[in-house]
Amino acid sequence: MTKIGCIIIDDENPARALVKAFIAKKGNFEVLAEAGNGFDAVKMIDELKPDLIFLDIQMPKLTGFEVLELIHHHPKVIFTTAYDQFAVKAFEENAVDYLLKPFSFSRFSKALDRVTEPRVNESNYIIEKINRSSELKRVVVKEGNSINVIKLSEIKYLQANDDYVIIKSGGKEYVKHQTMNFYENTLPSDMFIRIHRSTIINIQEIKKLIHIAKENYEIELQDGDRLRVSKSNIKKVKELINL
Repeated sequence: MTKIGCIIIDDENPARALVKAFIAKKGNFEVLAEAGNGFDAVKMIDELKPDLIFLDIQMPKLTGFEVLELIHHHPKVIFTTAYDQFAVKAFEENAVDYLLKPFSFSRFSKALDRVTEPRVNESNYIIEKINRSSELKRVVVKEGNSINVIKLSEIKYLQANDDYVIIKSGGKEYVKHQTMNFYENTLPSDMFIRIHRSTIINIQEIKKLIHIAKENYEIELQDGDRLRVSKSNIKKVKELINL
């Protein structure tokens, strides 16, 4: 019987050791690798393509949620965390499972039994649920072997490009496979505003609103760039700048 390949991702050695020991008691699972931080986890997941990952949420460098955003290979996910405020309520019906530390072998074993159940969801669905319930604190973008961490205050604007979003920041363009709706729903509304189907801008970058023609407006940014405002968004833009 082919074994289910796993990667254990946790910044604490004892926590990884415990999961590894528990997995050893289950005959149809094997540990492919262990990662002590999010950067290593992203690399390992895409290279080793595990069937399942055990994922801590609060880790240095990258959170567990950010790891899920960056990977291209999407395994099934069991969250392992000491903090129940992140996902217990949101994912108790949708994730493969959510193990709150400290957990027993009996509880762990039940989580593994769920991995082979047909109702189990893939991590993409989990990510969507997470994203709907979490406000972004920063944006992470993978470029080759590097992971860029972009502060929200440094983002000038975001524009859609087919299935990708181009993020303008610090004179550079970062490309990420994501949707504009995702960013509209997760970026802080007091920092960003969607001005067009394809454009979200940092409010601090707005210099002025320019009336081009009837129902045709553009926003001029602090650096002189101009971006079109759609008819459906002009009302909230005017309200923002008290027109």
